[in-house]
Amino acid sequence: MSPRPTAENELTREQILEAARERFAELGYRAVSMRGLAQALKCSHGAIYYHFKDKADLYYKVILHDFDRLQELLDRTVEGREPNLKLLHTVIMEYIRFGIERPQSYEMMFMINDKAIEQRYEPNQFKCYNRFSEVVQSCLHEENEHGARKAWMLFLAMHGFVAKYIHSACSFEEISEVSSAYADFILAGT
Repeated sequence: MSPRPTAENELTREQILEAARERFAELGYRAVSMRGLAQALKCSHGAIYYHFKDKADLYYKVILHDFDRLQELLDRTVEGREPNLKLLHTVIMEYIRFGIERPQSYEMMFMINDKAIEQRYEPNQFKCYNRFSEVVQSCLHEENEHGARKAWMLFLAMHGFVAKYIHSACSFEEISEVSSAYADFILAGT
C-alpha cells in the first residue's frame, strides 16, 4: 500500500470547486461527470467524493457562492437608501449587470432545469428572490399580496431581459442605455 500523500499534494475543497466551476461553465451540468472532473484534476474520483456527496452536491456548492454574491449586491444597493422608484430602477440595473457580467454563473443559478439540483438550491433562490420581493414591495409602498405579484412580474421581466442578452457579445456598458430604457418601461407598468 502506498503511503498517504502529503498535505501539500492533496486537492483542497477549494481547488475542486474552482475546477468544477470552470467545467460546469464550459460544458454544462449534464456533460460534466465526477470521473471526467477527476481526470482533469489528475486525481481519483474518490478524492472528489471525499468532499462532495455527488455531482448535484458539488454543483450546489459551486453556485451557493453566486447566490451569496447576488444577495450581497442587492443588500449593498439598497443599504441606507430611501425606498422609491429611483432605487428600484437601480436594483433592476444591478441585477441586469450581474447577469450580463457573469453569464455562466447566472445560467447555472437560474437556467438549469434538473430536479436533482433544483431541490438543493431552491432555498437559496427563494432567499434571494424573497429579499428582492421585499425591496420591490417597499419601493412601491405595497407591502401586500398585490405588491408581491408585482415583484414576481418584475423578476420575470428582468430575467427575460438577461436571458435575451446573456450570450450576446455585448458588455453591460454596451447595453446599459437599452437596459435603463427597459427598466423605465417595466416600472411604468407598476
